[in-house]
Amino acid sequence: MKNSDSISSVALFALGLGFVGGGLKSGIGQLNTPGAGFFPMVMGVVMSVMSAALFVQSRLRRAQDRPEVSLWLKPGSWRKIAMSLVSLVFTMAALDSLGYIATTFLFILSLFKWVSAKRWPISLLMAFLLSAGSYLLFKTGLGVSLPMGLIKF
Repeated sequence: MKNSDSISSVALFALGLGFVGGGLKSGIGQLNTPGAGFFPMVMGVVMSVMSAALFVQSRLRRAQDRPEVSLWLKPGSWRKIAMSLVSLVFTMAALDSLGYIATTFLFILSLFKWVSAKRWPISLLMAFLLSAGSYLLFKTGLGVSLPMGLIKF
């Protein structure tokens, strides 16, 4: 497990740097008027930092601290991965017609309820808070144009 964590962290670090490079190439704009590359660049930085932390952690972890079973070998893990991918594809397909708030709400709800198996009250609350919070951040705080779909403000 130590070796696979190290290898995957290096690959994800490189991918994160690719996002940073692509974001910078697309233009990040200013904080009050973000460009097309702003979000990919920020996500690339976050991915690179988290990958570097995973690499350091995998190198420091002792043998007895390692998990015994990989995520890929756990029963039901493929169902969770498939459900995550289906939710993501649905979100991408429905974003223009349903709008940002509705699709983000449904995406987060599916992740909390069916992938993470949280209770309904927690799933609904987190879906509401994250979709509304991200809408306020992007639309109000950063002035990003978001697809409105069914819900118009």
